[in-house]
Amino acid sequence: MKSIHVTVPATSANLGAGFDTLGLALELRNEVWLGTGEQRGVRYTVEGEGSDDVARQPRDNLFDRVLKRSLARLGHRIPDLEVRMLNRIPWRRGLGSSSAAAVAGAAAALRIAGAELDEQAILDLALPFEGHPDNLAPATAGGFTVAALDGKRARFVRLAPPALVAVALVPSFGVSTEAARKLLPSTVSLADAVHNLTRAALAVAAVSTARWELLGLATDDRLHQPYRATLVPGFHQVRRAARGAGAVAAFLSGSGPTILALTGAECADAVEVAMRRAWARHGKGPARVLGLAPARKGVVVRGSLSA
Repeated sequence: MKSIHVTVPATSANLGAGFDTLGLALELRNEVWLGTGEQRGVRYTVEGEGSDDVARQPRDNLFDRVLKRSLARLGHRIPDLEVRMLNRIPWRRGLGSSSAAAVAGAAAALRIAGAELDEQAILDLALPFEGHPDNLAPATAGGFTVAALDGKRARFVRLAPPALVAVALVPSFGVSTEAARKLLPSTVSLADAVHNLTRAALAVAAVSTARWELLGLATDDRLHQPYRATLVPGFHQVRRAARGAGAVAAFLSGSGPTILALTGAECADAVEVAMRRAWARHGKGPARVLGLAPARKGVVVRGSLSA
């Protein structure tokens, strides 16, 4: 049976001071298999993270919405499909699960329609469903990305990812991006704006020149983390513990609640232990810790449904 196989990495957005612009792809991948179906319509089997939610509420299947509407936008009929989804990216934890679904749906639609798998085309199709290019860009292209909205389009530049290990502490509770945004002030001081502009620019320069020792300063944020930290008890303690154990930087991943630390491989074990201990003392509920390599590749599509 002819089939299509799509994989998409997890992502971390903001990276401290780069609010709504910086992103990093991480080697934790969702996979989707699409094959020609024997029954009418699109039938799903969903395993892993979020599978219970999709079973109870099919509307939560963002991949399905993006796939079908993208095919319509491309002027291609929706074929009869059997789709199997294996989700490894935790839902509502600040690791880009929504962007992964949107990018996978857009890329699958382009392949089904026989269109070129152009990165800009994927972004154009995915953006209306997931309006955060800081996650969409690394999910599409991999690496370390700088993204911006240009009207209704997303533009981005990709850089090679830092030669570091990401240690992600993932709490058992989720945080809604919408709820986290409501905590942010509608205006900020000039001093805070300049603070973040200089740090975000420094982050790009540090990654470009492998100056990892600058990332601690470059990820220091005043625009969103001080407000969102109220949703993640223990954030400040875990961040300090990670830095104390050798991490070059630690910050909220996206809107949280995941706390991400960047470290050299030689310190990764010590950073993980320190983050676990700090969370056990100051955090809320259980948490898992994932050691993740930055991903060089974004979405990968193999196979075809055509003859």
